[in-house]
Amino acid sequence: MYKIYVKDHPIVLLSSSQPFNDESDNKRSWIRLPFRGNTKHLHAVVDNLEKTSKPMGFILEGKDAETVLQHFIRTFTTISAAGGVVQYRQSSEIALIFRRGYWDLPKGKIDPDESVEQAAVREVREELGLQAVQLHAPLCKTYHIYRDRYQRILKITHWYHMHTAEEELHPQTEEDIEVAVWVDPQMAITVYRPMYENIKDVLRLYIKKMHHT
Repeated sequence: MYKIYVKDHPIVLLSSSQPFNDESDNKRSWIRLPFRGNTKHLHAVVDNLEKTSKPMGFILEGKDAETVLQHFIRTFTTISAAGGVVQYRQSSEIALIFRRGYWDLPKGKIDPDESVEQAAVREVREELGLQAVQLHAPLCKTYHIYRDRYQRILKITHWYHMHTAEEELHPQTEEDIEVAVWVDPQMAITVYRPMYENIKDVLRLYIKKMHHT
């Protein structure tokens, strides 16, 4: 299963007959469709989600979810980014930033000469003003589609669990980051709003993985 966001509306990609239960939001209306395998169909789905103000989402069912994802990647211009859920070593708190009206996690685009891991660490260090950040483990990828002038962009962000022993955070104001704080992960989801749905997904997965370690 994959989930691609258009604004805060999800498109869930499923393999045939794969069950789906959105535990995070029971107020959303879902439309389940067979994937038709063409560009026009994908743009029509995105059009619907861009125009609606209601909490809704699409479920696209194909032969396998990976094939449907590759159709999205071929259809839209892709940009790759990387970031992290940074845990303060002396507690279970993680770093949260406030940027352009939303609570967010530190992340940014991957430079041409960087590996994904190098970009994730660099962006976290720059946006939080940290000197030493240790990469712990990969978490997940998130996908979202947005408009950039006359074209749609599919942004693929690679997320990692990281550690730091530094307590003092210095938000990168040049990147419009107004605040950087240490918060409890569960409180980050429930209290710190507004927050994009894909960021909540990353935090839910992080909490789930931490409970199993």
